[in-house]
Amino acid sequence: MSITLNLAPRKASGQLSRTAVKVATTALAVGGLGVAVLLVAFVRTFGFEYFHGDHAALAGLGRLLLGN
Repeated sequence: MSITLNLAPRKASGQLSRTAVKVATTALAVGGLGVAVLLVAFVRTFGFEYFHGDHAALAGLGRLLLGN
């Protein structure tokens, strides 16, 4: 008794999975770029002002997030 496996690639499902991988990779790359841009904007806006003596921007962000 023997068991055989068909390892030949199928064209229909192979194309769909390649497209899904390309879409997922693109989405991750764009999402990572977006996170990096937001991090830079946050640091430039709040971190820079805070460390250069103007605590109002970070205090305003704290009030905005905490709601008081």
